[in-house]
Amino acid sequence: MAKQSVHGDPIRCDESFIFLLVLFQFDLLGFLRVLLERKAMPRLSREPPLPDYPAERCPEGIPPPVTGMILLKERNKRWKRSRRFYAELNRGYLKAWKNKKQKKEKDAGANSIWSTKIDIGSVVVVPEASYHRFHLQFSNVTQILTPLDGSTFTVWRDGIKNHRLYRQEGRKDGGSVSPPQPEASSGELSDVPDETDKENRDKEAGSSPISGNQKIHEGLEATARVMDEAKEMFTMSLDVASTLVRTAEKLTSVQKEMKQTVQELRLTISQFKPTIKGKQPPSDGNEVPPGMLRTARLKSPEDDDAFEDARDGRSPVAVASLQTPPTADTEKEQIMERIRLIDELIREAEPSPVQPQLPAKDQLIESPPLQKKVPIFGVARQRRSYLPAKMMPAENLGMGAIAKMAFGRAGLPISHFEPLSMIQVVCEELRFASLLSRAAQMSDPVDRMAMIAAFTVSGYSNTLGRSRKPFNPILGETFDYTEPEWRFHGEQVSHHPPITAGFAEGNGWVWWQTMDANAPAKITAVIEVNQPSPVRVKLATNEGEENYSAVKVKTIIENATNPDKRQVSYLGKLRITSTNGLTCELHFLKGRELRGDIFRGNVVCCQLSGHWDQELTKIETTGQQTQLFQVPQQSDELIPYYGFNPFTVTLNEPATSSDNVPSTDSRYRPDQRALEDGQAQQASQLKKQLEEAQRARSKTTYTPFWFEKRYDAMTQKQLYSPNMKYWPEKERQFAGTNFIDIFPCK
Repeated sequence: MAKQSVHGDPIRCDESFIFLLVLFQFDLLGFLRVLLERKAMPRLSREPPLPDYPAERCPEGIPPPVTGMILLKERNKRWKRSRRFYAELNRGYLKAWKNKKQKKEKDAGANSIWSTKIDIGSVVVVPEASYHRFHLQFSNVTQILTPLDGSTFTVWRDGIKNHRLYRQEGRKDGGSVSPPQPEASSGELSDVPDETDKENRDKEAGSSPISGNQKIHEGLEATARVMDEAKEMFTMSLDVASTLVRTAEKLTSVQKEMKQTVQELRLTISQFKPTIKGKQPPSDGNEVPPGMLRTARLKSPEDDDAFEDARDGRSPVAVASLQTPPTADTEKEQIMERIRLIDELIREAEPSPVQPQLPAKDQLIESPPLQKKVPIFGVARQRRSYLPAKMMPAENLGMGAIAKMAFGRAGLPISHFEPLSMIQVVCEELRFASLLSRAAQMSDPVDRMAMIAAFTVSGYSNTLGRSRKPFNPILGETFDYTEPEWRFHGEQVSHHPPITAGFAEGNGWVWWQTMDANAPAKITAVIEVNQPSPVRVKLATNEGEENYSAVKVKTIIENATNPDKRQVSYLGKLRITSTNGLTCELHFLKGRELRGDIFRGNVVCCQLSGHWDQELTKIETTGQQTQLFQVPQQSDELIPYYGFNPFTVTLNEPATSSDNVPSTDSRYRPDQRALEDGQAQQASQLKKQLEEAQRARSKTTYTPFWFEKRYDAMTQKQLYSPNMKYWPEKERQFAGTNFIDIFPCK
C-alpha cells in the first residue's frame, strides 16, 4: 500500500530514478562477470605492435573471418561508458552491429547496416595480453577493443594480424580491396557508412543501391543512437544546468547594481538642475556646483586637464572659464545641453523602460521620527502560555516529492510549517527589545555599541530548537504587536521577490527592517540563506541622534528535507556601523561561538565573547567582564509546541475586538489558524485556496498601505520605511481604509 501524505495524495517514486537504479545494476553485474572471467584466465605476456606489410607476408588466400561480442571505448575518457557491439572482422575491415540480431538481418538480405566500421589496415594495433584487449591507435585518438569472451583473445589477435596484412598487401599490390575509409584514420566511431562502403556492399550482395525504405531504416537507427548518447550525457547536463543557474544569478546581481548606479546618477543631475538654472546661486564665488564640474568633464579631453589644474590648487571658477565662454547665457545653454545628452545616455543604458525613481531630495535624509521619551503604548495584559495543539510529525521528503516540487506540481507538505507568518517572525526579533531602551540611556558610546550588538545577537537565539518553516505572507498581509514599552507593525510589501517590511518604536529608539532574504526556490539537503538589506536602529542620546546599521550573517539549514533532524546554524561576520565613529565586528564560528571587537578607527575599544544561543559578554581592555544579556533556559514543556519560547507563543494568539486589528492581520489567516489547532488536512486545503486567490490577483499592481521605499543616506540603499499612518488609522478603527480581501476563505 502506498504511503499517504498529509495532503492525502500517495507518494510515488520517480520512474526515472528507478530506471537509473536498474541501469546501474545491469552495468555493475556485467562488469563483475567480465572481471571474474579475466581473473580465472592465465595472464599472458605483453606483446609488441602487430607487424606491417611487407615486413611480414599474409598467408595465402583470404583470412577466415572472426566474429564475437566486443567492447569499444575511447582511451583517457573515464566518464564515457564502453559501448557493446557484435563485431565481424572480414577482408581487412572490422564491422560492428549493436547486437547479433542486426547481423542476422543483414545475412538474410535485409537492409541492415553496421554501427561502426574500422579499416584495420590503416591503424596501429598494440595487443595488451595481460588485460586481453587491443589498443587501436588512430591519428588523433586511441580506441580500446576488448573481446567479451577473454578466451578468444588469441583468435582475435591472429585474426587482426592476418587481416591487417591482407588489407595492406591488397593496397600495396593494387588489388581489388577498396581504399581506406576516412573514419578509420580519424578514430571516430562512424554511425553511417560512406558511399564507397555502400558500393562494395552492394557488389558483394549483388543488390541494387539503397532503396527508400532502407533510408528510413537508417534514420530510425540514427535516432536510436542519438537517444543512447543523450542518456550518457545526462550527468554532464546536470552540471551544465547548475552552472547556468549560478551564471543567471550573477547576471541578476550585476543588473541590480547597474540600475542603482543609473538611479544615483539621475538623482545627482536632478539635484543640481535648479542651481544651474540660476534659482539657487552658489554660496561662495569660488565654488562651482559638483554637478557642473561632473557634466563639464564629459565634454572633451581638455576638460580632464582643467580638472587636474583644479586639483593642483587652481580656482574652480578658472577651471569653468577654460571650458565655456564668459557669457552666462551661453554657459547655461551648454550645461543644459550636456545634461540633456546625459539623460539620453541614461535612458539608453536602462535595461527596461520603467525604472523606479529615487525620491526627492528632502526624502533622502528622512527617517522614522524619534522621541527620547515615548508615552506608554498600552497596559500589560495576560497572554497565553501554550498553543491549542502540539506539533505533528513531519513527512520526510523523498525523491518523487522533491521532483514534483521542483517542477511546480506540488508544494511543501503542511507538516513542514509552523503556525507563524514571516511577519510575525520579524516581530519575534524584538523579544529582547529592552536592550534597545537600555542602550538609549547609556552615556558611553562604546557601551551603546555593545548593547546594540547584544540586541542584534539576541534575535538569533529564537531559532534554537525550531525545526519548522514559517508561512510565506500573502501580499498585503499585516501584523501588529503592542507592549507597554514598545509597539511593532509590519506588512508584506512584495510577492516576487518576497519582501517583508517591519517597524518598531520604543523608549528612545526606533527600529526598522526590510526582510528580503534570498532563499533558494528548490529544496535541497543543505540550504543557505542571505539577507542583503541591513537592519536599521536609531537612538536618542544626550549627544543627539545616533544611527546604526547591521547586516545579518548567512543562515545554514541542514537536513532541510527532514524537519525532525533539521538544524539551523549561522556562519560569517556580523558588521555593525554607527554614525558615532564606532564599528563592531562579530564572527559567528562553529559550535555557536561568538568572537568580536569594537573599534574606533583601528583602535580596539573592547572585545565581545559568547554564544548566540546563550549569552554575550563584554571584555574591557583592563580585563573586566560585563554580561550584556543571557537567554533564558528553554522550557521542556514548550518543546512539543514547535519549540516556541514564551514570547513566540503569544504572537499568533487570536485577536479580540479590543485589539482592533485590520482584516489583513496574520491572526486572521485561516490556514495558519487551522495548523495551530492541529487540523492538518484542512490547513493544507486552505493554504492551497489562498495561494490560488493570490495568483488570480497577481496581474494587479499592489501599492503598500503603511510603508514607502526610500533611499537611506547612511547605507546608500533603498529600504522600506513607515509612512507613520498605521497607528493613527488604527485609532480611527481604519475608517475609510479599503483593504484587499486577501483571506477570502476565512
